[in-house]
Amino acid sequence: MRYYSIVIIFLLSVACCYAQAQPAGRQNRVIISGKSYIIHIVKRGETLYNISKTYNIPYDSLTAANPLVLPTSLEIGSALKIPCLEADKKTASEIKDSIPLYHVVQKGENIYRISLKYNLKPSDIYKLNPGSEVSISVGQKLLLQANDDVEIVDIEQDKQFIYHTVQEKETLMAISRKYGVKLEDLKKNNSKLKDNDIISVGEKIRVPRDMVEVITQVSTTQTDTTFQYHKVKPKETLFSISRLYEVSIDEIKTINPALNSRELMAGELLKLPIKQLSEETTRHEPTQEPIVAPCPCKEQNIYRTVKVGLMLPFYTNINDTLTQTRTIPQIFERSRQFVEFYQGLLLAMNDLKEKNLLAELHVFDTQNSQYVVRQICNSEDFKNLDLIIGPAFSKNIEIVSQEAKKYNIPIVSPLSTDDKFLEDNENAFMVSPSQKIQDDESIKHINDIKSDSYVVIFDGNQYDSTYIPALKQHIFNKYTPETIGKLKYTEFTYHKGMETQLMDLFTNNDSVVIIMPSRDKAFVSDIVARLNTLTAEKSIILFGQPRWSRFDNIKLEFFHNLNTHLFSLSYCDYTKENVINFVRQYRAFYNTEPSNRAFEGYDIAKYFIGAVHRYGKDFRCCLDKYKPELLHMFFDMKQTKSGTGYANHHLYMIHYMKNFERSIKTIEN
Repeated sequence: MRYYSIVIIFLLSVACCYAQAQPAGRQNRVIISGKSYIIHIVKRGETLYNISKTYNIPYDSLTAANPLVLPTSLEIGSALKIPCLEADKKTASEIKDSIPLYHVVQKGENIYRISLKYNLKPSDIYKLNPGSEVSISVGQKLLLQANDDVEIVDIEQDKQFIYHTVQEKETLMAISRKYGVKLEDLKKNNSKLKDNDIISVGEKIRVPRDMVEVITQVSTTQTDTTFQYHKVKPKETLFSISRLYEVSIDEIKTINPALNSRELMAGELLKLPIKQLSEETTRHEPTQEPIVAPCPCKEQNIYRTVKVGLMLPFYTNINDTLTQTRTIPQIFERSRQFVEFYQGLLLAMNDLKEKNLLAELHVFDTQNSQYVVRQICNSEDFKNLDLIIGPAFSKNIEIVSQEAKKYNIPIVSPLSTDDKFLEDNENAFMVSPSQKIQDDESIKHINDIKSDSYVVIFDGNQYDSTYIPALKQHIFNKYTPETIGKLKYTEFTYHKGMETQLMDLFTNNDSVVIIMPSRDKAFVSDIVARLNTLTAEKSIILFGQPRWSRFDNIKLEFFHNLNTHLFSLSYCDYTKENVINFVRQYRAFYNTEPSNRAFEGYDIAKYFIGAVHRYGKDFRCCLDKYKPELLHMFFDMKQTKSGTGYANHHLYMIHYMKNFERSIKTIEN
């Protein structure tokens, strides 16, 4: 009989009922660690900012008293601690603290109204937001206060030179790259550098101004409602500015072409597009060349025990059977796939154990609650982990990723395709290729199909056209003005009751490529069944989504009849010996057949736990040489840019052919 060393930690939230706190009342005051607080229960529509105003306390005092609460994800019904002693005092610095960092311009607002709202002078807002004295637009973000620990400085320069002050560990080559100026030109204009490249901290280096394009002022001769301006602060990066204004780095460089040949400089003004609140746009950014940051790869002690945290929504608060009277064994349906993943993971741990690769498993039930996730992150067990697998959903992954980064714990997203959590954590890994990677590959594949007839079918009940605008551009770019007449391109939005209009699209005898970006099970099964009726007399190539292969309400023969092409994140060859052994073990342990989630649990655990055993927490440095044999997945982990986490770039293209065979093609970026 096999045994597992498993530490199961269930952190269940305790719902506490309080009477609604009143700012002036004392009936809800409590003493916690010697400090007096009022307990406030969050209501719909409330924010940390307006709660701080209600209780007349500084915003920072409220957030300091509730460190696990994120301003962007305040949950209705959660309890906040309101510091009582703080409420009776309000210093000038605290009044400043209560002013938010930014204000988003609303319809009908002007600088004067905004200044009155925050008790500021219009001149203060103009100073912090160059260009705002000319015009502001709906949706524009206005800076309301400067960051005290960051000094906004102008670029030191005259008509001929920019004067750069050498920073610690900075080299002459780094300075030349920063300004996009050749090394020889720097030496020509700095006599001390003619014979060597040695520079000292604090030394002034003259950079020829005519070789550097720097934006330092805004023209006020014409009102520009399309753009706003941002004054770059020390330590700011293009990435942080792109996040702040919700635009891509490529878009910033397009509007500010000088940044294509040099780095960002503190003190300069960047021209940025104003994003209208009412505007709904989708931008398809070009694929960036993967960059792998160099780091040392060395093997560790393979016999130590790895502490693994599994964070999934098992919903034990709902699945608890102690109070249940039913006799038929059932579990909450939403937790089923995670239980199956867990079962596959346990079998992987068993196989690793037989090779003396030991692991101690800590199971955390997230209940898909941000409150519970923050409690887990605050526990001592969390801080001592060597590897985290989970959570399942993107809203929780971002929270855990930031906490894991503090303790240098690698975190693996097992299911989500949202790659936001990778942006500033080199120890973050995403198993499923991101939606962008999938969209890029879809465009390439469809663009390679030889056809002059395309029909795109949208689901009228949901927005599902992520990559279609970019695809359309690629298709049209294949034609010249002389040949464009051959192209037949149709976009059709389908609603219930439009069956006749749908079928009218296919009245001619041309072969056609049909593209359906929908991931909705009911919609896809309905349209596929209708299209299948056309296959006897028409040549069709259908291009769908990876999720379709898991839809159990579509007959497999329909896929073959329609020449369907689907990307898949995995492919299982049931003739392989390791797959046969896994299926046999799974049946023996659990008396059922393994699902896709069980296979994924096994592969992810074997790959990442094995990597930590072999290379330690910094196994990311060794991914190019680490290729263990898995069941049905393959990991080709790459960074999209330096400083970010790793996403899997490996996909399979499955072609369901009319002769009822399938061709499997490996796609690697």
